[in-house]
Amino acid sequence: MAVREAIAIIELIVYIPTFLTVLVVLFKQGFTKQLGWIYLLIFTIVRLAGAVFEILHNHNNSNSTYTEWALILQSVGISPLLLSSLGLLKRVIDFTSTHVRSDSGNNIMGLLGARGGLIAKFAAKASADARRSRVIQLLQLPCTIALILCIEGGSDEASSSSTPSEIKSGKTDTKWGIGIFVVIYVILVILTLYSMFEINKTARGEKRILVAVVLALPLIGSRVLYSILDTFHTNHIFNLENGNAIVQLFMANLEEAIVVIMYAVVGLTVHKYGEGGVVSAKEEKLQRKMERRRVRRNEQARVWAEQGTPMEHVYVEQDQRR
Repeated sequence: MAVREAIAIIELIVYIPTFLTVLVVLFKQGFTKQLGWIYLLIFTIVRLAGAVFEILHNHNNSNSTYTEWALILQSVGISPLLLSSLGLLKRVIDFTSTHVRSDSGNNIMGLLGARGGLIAKFAAKASADARRSRVIQLLQLPCTIALILCIEGGSDEASSSSTPSEIKSGKTDTKWGIGIFVVIYVILVILTLYSMFEINKTARGEKRILVAVVLALPLIGSRVLYSILDTFHTNHIFNLENGNAIVQLFMANLEEAIVVIMYAVVGLTVHKYGEGGVVSAKEEKLQRKMERRRVRRNEQARVWAEQGTPMEHVYVEQDQRR
C-alpha cells in the first residue's frame, strides 16, 4: 500500500466521525455561516471527497479525472479553515461588543450618565469592535476569490489535456490564490491577538472559542507555509502530487485534523448564540417557565373576567397564595 493511500484511509477514519460531530454542533448552534461551524462541515466534506479520490487514483493511475480531483481537493483546505476561524472569532467579537457590554452598562448607567467622557470612550470602543466584525465579514470575499483561483489553477496544472501556456497560467492563478490566503491569515492573526486583550471581558464559553482560535493559529500557519513552499519553491519535497507524503502529513494533514477536532469539541461545549447573545440551557428553562406562568395568569384573568369576580378579590387571593 502506498503512503498516500494509507494517509487517505486514515483521513476517512478521522473525518467520518468528525463530520457527524460537526453535524451535531450545527444542529445545536444553528446553520448560520457567521458562526464558523458551517465552514467546518464543508472542510470535512472536502477532505472525505479528497481521500476517496486519492484512493481511487492509487488503484487506477490511468484515470486522469481521479488524479485531477485528488489534487484539487487537497489544495482547497485552507479556505474553509480560514473562514471557520474568522467566523468563530466574529462570534467572540460580537458577543463581547454587545452582550457583555450591554449587561455592564445596565449596572453602572447612573455612573456613566454623570461622566460623559466615559460614555464617549465606551461608544468608541464599541465602534472599534463593530469595525473588526465588519472586516471579518469583508474577508469572506477575497477568501472566496482565492479559493476560485486555486481551484482553477490546480485544474489547469493537473489536467492532462492542458497546454504549456495553460499550465503556466494555472501556476500563476495558484500563486495569486495562495498570496491572498497569506494576507488573510496575517489579518486573522492580528485580529485574534487584538481580541486577546479583551479576554477578561469575555464570557466563559466564548473564552473557550477564543482560546481555540489562538491555539489553531500556528497549526493553520503550518498549513499555509506548506502551500507556500508547494507553490513558490522548486524543491519537489513540498508537492501535493509527487512530493514527500510524510512531510505533507506532518506539515498539513495532521494540523488540519487537530484544528477541525478542536473546533468541533469547542462547539459541543458552548451554548447557542441567540439574537440577544449566548443563551444558556438554564436561561432557556427559566424563559419557558416564565412564559408558562404568564399564560396561566392570562387564562386565570380571562376566567375571572367572565365570572365577574371583583378585582379586589383577585388581589386578596393572590396575596394569600404568596
